[in-house]
Amino acid sequence: MTVGAFGLVFMALIAPEQWRSAFVWVTIKFMFLGATLRVLYLTSPHQGKIDEFWTKLLETYKGLSTEQKLYVNACILMLGLALLLLAGGKPFLLAYIILLTFFFGYIALHDVFRWYKALSENLLGKAIIGIAFAAATNLAYSLAGQEVTQIVHVTPTNFVRTTLFIAILMIPVLMIFAGGIIFFIGIFMSSIVMLPSLLANFDPRLRSWLFAGTLAVSPLRFKFITRLFQIIFYSTIGYTIFASGQNGLAWYESKISYLAPRLIYYFDMYEGQECKLGPQYKLAPLGDAKFLLAQKLPSGIINFEPPVKCDDLPPNGARAR
Repeated sequence: MTVGAFGLVFMALIAPEQWRSAFVWVTIKFMFLGATLRVLYLTSPHQGKIDEFWTKLLETYKGLSTEQKLYVNACILMLGLALLLLAGGKPFLLAYIILLTFFFGYIALHDVFRWYKALSENLLGKAIIGIAFAAATNLAYSLAGQEVTQIVHVTPTNFVRTTLFIAILMIPVLMIFAGGIIFFIGIFMSSIVMLPSLLANFDPRLRSWLFAGTLAVSPLRFKFITRLFQIIFYSTIGYTIFASGQNGLAWYESKISYLAPRLIYYFDMYEGQECKLGPQYKLAPLGDAKFLLAQKLPSGIINFEPPVKCDDLPPNGARAR
C-alpha cells in the first residue's frame, strides 16, 4: 500500500492538470478494489482452496503455447478496458484503446510470421504463398495502370516508374480488400469448420480414422477455444480494417489522383530535343514517332495534351498556355 500511495502521488504530480483529478480517483478506486479483494482473501475460510485454484491456474497458463498466452493476455486487457470504464476512466479511454490496438497488431504479426513459417516449410505452402504474392502484385500493378491511364489516356506501359510507385501506394487498398476477405472467411469458418473441430475434440479417433493417420496430431491444448478465439479475433480485425478503410478510401484515392500526374511529369517525362517545346513542357515517347506532351501550369496543375508527332507541332513548337 505504501508503494501504491507513493506511486499515486508521483503520477498525480506529473499527470496533465486536466487529467489529474480523474487519474487520482481512478487510481484510488483500483487500489480500493485490490484492498477489498485482499481482505476478502485473508478473511476467507477457504484460503487453501483459493491457493490451490490459483496455483492450478498458473500451471495451466504456463502450459499454454506462446500464441495461446498472447490470446489470454488480450482477453485480460479487454477486461481491463471494461474495468477502466466502470471506474470512470473515460478520459484515458482513447490512450488505452491505442495501446490495446498496438498489442492486437503485435499478436496479428506474430501469428502471420508463425503461419508463414509453417507454410514455407512444405511445397504446397510455398505454392500458396507464391500464388497469393503474385495475385496481390498483379492486382496492385493493374490498379496502378488504370490510374495512369485515366490521366494520360494512353497505354501505361511507357510509364513504368510511375506505375511502380502507384502500385506501392496501392498496398493500403489491398489491405482493405484483405480485411473484407478475412471477415468473410471468418464467417465461413465459424459455420463450416467449427463443427468438425468440435467433433474432433470429442473423439480424436475420428480425424485419425478419416485421414488414415496422415495428419500429425497437434500438441495444442484447448483447441476448440483457441480456434474460436482466432475466428472472432481475426474476423473483428478484418471487419475493422474493411469498415475504416471504406470510410477513408475516397480521401486516399483523391491524394493518389493528385500525386499521379506529378509522378508522371517528374519521373517518366523529360525535356527532350525531339520536339520543339515551350517553357515548362516535357515529353514522353509512345512509339510510332508519337510523343505525349505535358506542361506544368503556373497554378501547379500538370496539363497533358493528346499524343502528337513532332512534325505536327507548330513551327515554333508547343506553346505555354
